[in-house]
Amino acid sequence: LPPYIGSVKVMVVAGNGNNAFGNTDKVIAVRKPLMILATLPRVVGPGENVALPVSILPWIQKLRM
Repeated sequence: LPPYIGSVKVMVVAGNGNNAFGNTDKVIAVRKPLMILATLPRVVGPGENVALPVSILPWIQKLRM
């Protein structure tokens, strides 16, 4: 798979030789242990100064303060 961040839905269908079938599904979050989210402005004009807010998101417990 290519690098991906988001969520995926995994679905499984199984059966045996006695005409018995079953299925299940689960949504799994795909993310890195530490992610940085920058909020970019929609429009920037020539000569403008831009402040770039950045959010740091720790997804594992040992990185959280």
